[in-house]
Amino acid sequence: MQKEKFKQLYDFCQTLTPYISRSEIQNKLLTIFPDSPFVVMFDHGMNPDSIKGYFVASNNNDHPFVKNGLRNTIVLAKGLNQCWERFVTVKEMMHLFDDENELTDSADKFSDLLNDLEGSTPNEGWSAPMRAETRCVWMTLACLCPEKYRKSFETARLSNSMDDYEIAVQLKVPAQHVPKLFREDFPKIVGNLFI
Repeated sequence: MQKEKFKQLYDFCQTLTPYISRSEIQNKLLTIFPDSPFVVMFDHGMNPDSIKGYFVASNNNDHPFVKNGLRNTIVLAKGLNQCWERFVTVKEMMHLFDDENELTDSADKFSDLLNDLEGSTPNEGWSAPMRAETRCVWMTLACLCPEKYRKSFETARLSNSMDDYEIAVQLKVPAQHVPKLFREDFPKIVGNLFI
């Protein structure tokens, strides 16, 4: 993982206020990776209950998108609500920080990733792409909820003046990801992303 580059994005996001738009993150990514623009497209046939989105890297020369001239393509399942669409788009953007061995750039690696996704607990035997997938979720949360706001939400949550759903609405993220923000080890997890 390109930690120093992620630190640039993380520091930028810390200057923003929720709700942070995808375009703000995308524009910053274009300054960090000027030779890596990407497009977002929708797949009408993808089942959002199975796969909500995926990233096709520009160096995946066997993929039809790359063969047809598309670079760094994010594909989203059609029909996601705004929070899921936004979260998945940003999560897939985080794959720009992946190292070569973490990219799902072959049918075999994609199959391994799907097998890993079926498991319910972290496993040291996970493939490098699965570890990257998990890391991208944490990166997304760190970018969409700047630390000073996370602490403020945590205080409100502890005093029962806000619940997870209300925080999700403020951040425009799926409610199921909100508890991750308040894990005791969240600051350590985020710190490990760029230290």
